[in-house]
Amino acid sequence: MSAIKEQSMELAIAIEGKIIKSNFADFKSTAIEQIEAINYDLKTDDEFGQAKLDVKQLDGFEKKLAASEDDILKQMDDINTLITGCRELKELSRDKRLLLNKTIKDQTAKVRKEIEDDAVASIEVGSRESYRTKIAGAMKGKRTLESLQKAATGEAYAINFHNSKASRIIDDYKEAHGDSIAPDTANLLSMDIDALTEQLERRAELAKAEIERKALEQKLAKAEQAKAEQAKEEPTPIDPPKVDSIPVGNPAPAPASEPTVETPQDESQLEEINRFINTAISCFAPLKQARENLKHPANIHTAGEFAKSLGSAWSTFKNTSL
Repeated sequence: MSAIKEQSMELAIAIEGKIIKSNFADFKSTAIEQIEAINYDLKTDDEFGQAKLDVKQLDGFEKKLAASEDDILKQMDDINTLITGCRELKELSRDKRLLLNKTIKDQTAKVRKEIEDDAVASIEVGSRESYRTKIAGAMKGKRTLESLQKAATGEAYAINFHNSKASRIIDDYKEAHGDSIAPDTANLLSMDIDALTEQLERRAELAKAEIERKALEQKLAKAEQAKAEQAKEEPTPIDPPKVDSIPVGNPAPAPASEPTVETPQDESQLEEINRFINTAISCFAPLKQARENLKHPANIHTAGEFAKSLGSAWSTFKNTSL
């Protein structure tokens, strides 16, 4: 590329009916050599910069040749050799200039893509491709290879630092509350640290409330089951008639003799208390008859109060024994 920059020979032509002076042969040879020496394998900022400068110089070179053509034609219309030579050089310069300009653009895009790919590949946690847009955004507007590399590397470092810290927080919550608290790791990694912590804390509270709700439901279900099983095993006690509700009527004959109560052998505690209750209930019938036989108001009142006390005592007895 330095060939164009270092060119010292200038095309000099003077015509007066015939060619009086011309160094065109040497000029053409030197120009072709310098143009052919242009570098198209661009890798560094300096090489890209020189290539852009060469494009401008070639464009200026072509314009000078065009001006020389016009000057020659004005001096001598029949000097075809010079005209043809100028046109050849101009076409050569134009072709090389267009090729070099295209190479600059293509190579720039290629190198830029390589820098971007390297930065994406350096992402350590999460889906790498999901961060390509972010890295490309950091590279936007950068012109030199150095600034592109610095922007891409810096953004990748920032992403890795954030993801590493976020991953530790997520792992801590998984260890404390189970993996189900964070099934969407990629989405969580995209949050800033404060939002991530707040989100996981909210999920932990909801998970704790759900566990407590299920435990309560199980406890209630077991209690209902135990109650149902107990009800199947225990016989239903017989409620005695209320003494204070016995109506007063005609006297009834007293029982001829006291009933004989037999005591079974090897009965259970429940069977024993039920037998006692049934015996107590059998005593209410004679008591009812005795109350019906009362005539004096004072006695009737006293018997009523006794019946109320007996009813209260009976309720207390049942609640204690059953």
